[in-house]
Amino acid sequence: MKWLFYVIVFIYMFYRAVYGLKQSNSLYVEPVTYEEDLKYLPAGTRKTIACKVLNKNQKVEWLNHQGEVVKHENTNRVFSQTKYLLSAGRSVTEQVLTFTHAVVNDSGVYTCRTDRTSQEVELCVIDASDFVDTPKEVIVSQGRSFTLSCEARGQPEPRIIWYRNGEDIKDDGDESSKYRLMVKYNRQGFESLLTITSLEANDHGIYTCTAIQENSELSDCSLSKSWNISLIVNHAPVFVDSDDIQLVYVKDNQSVDLICSASAYPRPTYRWFHYEDDHTLFEYPQKQINFLNDTNEAKLSIVANKFNYDKKFLCRVTNELGDSLKSFIILRTQRPDRPSEVNLIQSSDAELVFNITWFDIHFPIDGIEAQYMVVSGRGSRRKSPRETEWKRGELSELVRSGDDEDYTYSLKDLDEDTEYWIRVRAKNEVGNSPWSSPITASTTITGTTLLIVTMEAVTENENVIDEATNDDDEADDDDEEDEKLVGNFDGVFYGIFFVGGIFVLGFICIFAMKMV
Repeated sequence: MKWLFYVIVFIYMFYRAVYGLKQSNSLYVEPVTYEEDLKYLPAGTRKTIACKVLNKNQKVEWLNHQGEVVKHENTNRVFSQTKYLLSAGRSVTEQVLTFTHAVVNDSGVYTCRTDRTSQEVELCVIDASDFVDTPKEVIVSQGRSFTLSCEARGQPEPRIIWYRNGEDIKDDGDESSKYRLMVKYNRQGFESLLTITSLEANDHGIYTCTAIQENSELSDCSLSKSWNISLIVNHAPVFVDSDDIQLVYVKDNQSVDLICSASAYPRPTYRWFHYEDDHTLFEYPQKQINFLNDTNEAKLSIVANKFNYDKKFLCRVTNELGDSLKSFIILRTQRPDRPSEVNLIQSSDAELVFNITWFDIHFPIDGIEAQYMVVSGRGSRRKSPRETEWKRGELSELVRSGDDEDYTYSLKDLDEDTEYWIRVRAKNEVGNSPWSSPITASTTITGTTLLIVTMEAVTENENVIDEATNDDDEADDDDEEDEKLVGNFDGVFYGIFFVGGIFVLGFICIFAMKMV
């Protein structure tokens, strides 16, 4: 019987080692979920979190975010309750943590534990910000300063960030700063003040007040809410492109739209005219004008021909604060002229930057092309390449580096420390201009950049190079003359030596004959 006892003990120990271990690791805490698309529990709502254990004999308890055991007193706002369930033929112990009325201070990490194991879960409770006494639209006159107020109430206490048309607004602390930010507290909550100094027409737009609530202990427990304030500045009409005169290039019988767009408040009226002569204006009827984008733009459509080339069209925009005039001149599109100057202004190891100018620009420019080739041979500096030689050159589109009024272009992807012949031309839809006069320009060694002010320096360098070349040529001529003199001297020397040898040989022969 003794062996039977040992078998029973072995089976029992095996059962405790295997099944008992499984029971000890069978702790399961339901994940915390929130309603709708929220990532937090709104303050004041009810919430339960269940912790299940597959062993009714184990002690299960909840610890709050401060490490204290949650009591089983259902009269408390937060309490724990034990339930026994039967699942798949097994007895399950369920410990339920209940928040009858959650508050922001309930946010934190809660722990469900047994004698053998434990598991944590995070709870995020936020009292979402509410914007109080914050306007949606403000109308202010131009020239004065104005303060926008944004007051947010909520827990955790929000911090406020301001944006204008989607861009962050910052106060750099300078007295001349456009924006000044200030924070104050009152009984209702947290208030942020944004002062805009010396309001101008371009200060109008959407100003966004964003309240951000964060929990210092839980990185994922945060909320951001925004409130938009539309700031409208009363001002006389100001044209969007700020140009008083716009040149419009067209081809024969081409339909062209003249668009007049101005910013103004109150809303302006648009009128279109053209000059019959220097003193007479013809006004177009309103039915010929198309208003776009809620009347912020007025379009006049015409067909270009010889009767309206060089004619001036006038757009007049008016509101109760003033009016503005903008002129449009119709010009026939022509092929670009040859560039008058091409100046190298910067050089690096793989790029050359040029400034290109014309005596008079009366044509549109859609792009600039460059043709270039490597300078080779000593004599190639004296004369620019012939037209047949240019056919071997590389053709490349220049990249614009300056603004619309600065014709600065870059030639990229060049070899370092290399000298090039370069010429450029402009192009548009009509055709290409003639090529400019060729110039030479050199890239630098890697890591070096040269700034060149004008083309005069390049010309002077070329003159110096030419003079140096001429000096070298003159030196070569002198060397050739010296070589000729040396050659003549050597000929005379060898002639005298030859004659002397014959004389000595003859003398020896006569002496030998006498001896015999």
